[in-house]
Amino acid sequence: MAWLVCDERVLASMEVASTRAARRDGLAGRDEVEGALLLQRTRWVHTIGVRFPIDVAFLGEPDPLTPLGAKGVGEIGLVGIAAAIANAVYHATGKRIRELPITLEKLLD
Repeated sequence: MAWLVCDERVLASMEVASTRAARRDGLAGRDEVEGALLLQRTRWVHTIGVRFPIDVAFLGEPDPLTPLGAKGVGEIGLVGIAAAIANAVYHATGKRIRELPITLEKLLD
Protein backbone atom coordinates (compact mmCIF):
# COMPACT_ATOMS: atom_id res chain seq x y z
CA MET A 1 0.00 0.00 0.00
CA ALA A 2 1.34 3.43 -0.93
CA TRP A 3 0.40 6.79 0.55
CA LEU A 4 -0.57 10.09 -1.06
CA VAL A 5 1.60 12.65 0.75
CA CYS A 6 1.78 16.46 0.58
CA ASP A 7 4.19 18.51 2.69
CA GLU A 8 5.00 15.48 4.87
CA ARG A 9 1.29 15.02 5.60
CA VAL A 10 -0.52 11.81 4.63
CA LEU A 11 -3.65 12.71 2.65
CA ALA A 12 -4.91 9.23 1.74
CA SER A 13 -3.96 5.65 1.13
CA MET A 14 -3.10 5.07 -2.52
CA GLU A 15 -3.31 2.06 -4.79
CA VAL A 16 -0.71 2.11 -7.57
CA ALA A 17 -1.78 0.58 -10.89
CA SER A 18 1.74 -0.24 -12.07
CA THR A 19 1.08 -3.08 -14.52
CA ARG A 20 -0.34 -2.72 -17.99
CA ALA A 21 -3.37 -4.81 -17.04
CA ALA A 22 -4.05 -2.74 -13.92
CA ARG A 23 -3.81 0.50 -15.92
CA ARG A 24 -6.10 -0.91 -18.62
CA ASP A 25 -8.71 -2.01 -16.10
CA GLY A 26 -8.52 1.29 -14.20
CA LEU A 27 -11.87 1.90 -12.55
CA ALA A 28 -13.89 -0.70 -14.47
CA GLY A 29 -16.13 -2.92 -12.37
CA ARG A 30 -15.48 -1.11 -9.10
CA ASP A 31 -18.08 0.19 -6.70
CA GLU A 32 -15.63 2.60 -5.03
CA VAL A 33 -11.97 3.47 -4.63
CA GLU A 34 -10.65 3.53 -1.09
CA GLY A 35 -8.27 6.50 -0.99
CA ALA A 36 -6.57 7.25 -4.32
CA LEU A 37 -5.73 5.28 -7.46
CA LEU A 38 -2.52 6.21 -9.30
CA LEU A 39 -2.47 5.26 -12.97
CA GLN A 40 1.13 5.68 -14.12
CA ARG A 41 2.01 6.38 -17.73
CA THR A 42 -1.45 6.33 -19.22
CA ARG A 43 -3.15 8.52 -21.80
CA TRP A 44 -6.69 8.11 -20.52
CA VAL A 45 -8.73 6.98 -17.56
CA HIS A 46 -11.21 4.24 -18.43
CA THR A 47 -14.56 5.31 -16.93
CA ILE A 48 -17.12 3.27 -18.86
CA GLY A 49 -19.47 1.71 -16.34
CA VAL A 50 -18.10 3.66 -13.36
CA ARG A 51 -20.86 3.97 -10.79
CA PHE A 52 -19.40 6.68 -8.56
CA PRO A 53 -18.04 10.22 -9.00
CA ILE A 54 -14.29 10.65 -9.46
CA ASP A 55 -11.80 13.51 -9.27
CA VAL A 56 -8.97 13.39 -11.80
CA ALA A 57 -5.61 15.10 -11.40
CA PHE A 58 -3.25 15.17 -14.38
CA LEU A 59 0.38 15.07 -13.30
CA GLY A 60 2.55 15.49 -16.35
CA GLU A 61 5.50 17.36 -17.72
CA PRO A 62 5.27 21.18 -17.68
CA ASP A 63 3.83 22.57 -20.92
CA PRO A 64 6.41 24.96 -22.42
CA LEU A 65 3.75 26.67 -24.55
CA THR A 66 1.80 28.15 -21.63
CA PRO A 67 3.01 30.94 -19.34
CA LEU A 68 2.52 28.88 -16.16
CA GLY A 69 3.60 25.58 -17.67
CA ALA A 70 0.22 24.08 -16.79
CA LYS A 71 -1.97 21.82 -18.88
CA GLY A 72 -5.67 21.91 -18.14
CA VAL A 73 -7.44 18.64 -17.45
CA GLY A 74 -10.13 19.71 -19.91
CA GLU A 75 -7.62 19.56 -22.75
CA ILE A 76 -7.22 15.85 -22.25
CA GLY A 77 -10.94 15.17 -22.51
CA LEU A 78 -11.48 17.43 -25.54
CA VAL A 79 -8.90 15.87 -27.85
CA GLY A 80 -11.30 13.55 -29.67
CA ILE A 81 -14.38 15.76 -29.89
CA ALA A 82 -13.66 17.31 -33.31
CA ALA A 83 -12.93 13.90 -34.82
CA ALA A 84 -16.13 12.47 -33.32
CA ILE A 85 -18.19 15.34 -34.78
CA ALA A 86 -16.51 14.92 -38.19
CA ASN A 87 -17.31 11.19 -38.12
CA ALA A 88 -20.93 11.93 -37.19
CA VAL A 89 -21.18 14.35 -40.14
CA TYR A 90 -19.70 11.69 -42.42
CA HIS A 91 -22.15 9.04 -41.25
CA ALA A 92 -25.09 11.43 -41.61
CA THR A 93 -24.17 12.86 -45.01
CA GLY A 94 -21.71 10.45 -46.64
CA LYS A 95 -19.24 13.30 -47.15
CA ARG A 96 -15.89 13.22 -45.35
CA ILE A 97 -14.72 16.71 -44.29
CA ARG A 98 -11.02 16.70 -43.40
CA GLU A 99 -10.51 20.35 -42.42
CA LEU A 100 -12.05 22.38 -39.63
CA PRO A 101 -14.36 24.17 -39.30
CA ILE A 102 -17.02 21.98 -40.87
CA THR A 103 -19.32 24.35 -42.72
CA LEU A 104 -22.42 23.97 -44.87
CA GLU A 105 -20.44 25.23 -47.89
CA LYS A 106 -17.94 22.36 -47.50
CA LEU A 107 -20.79 19.86 -47.32
CA LEU A 108 -22.41 21.26 -50.47
CA ASP A 109 -19.20 21.25 -52.56
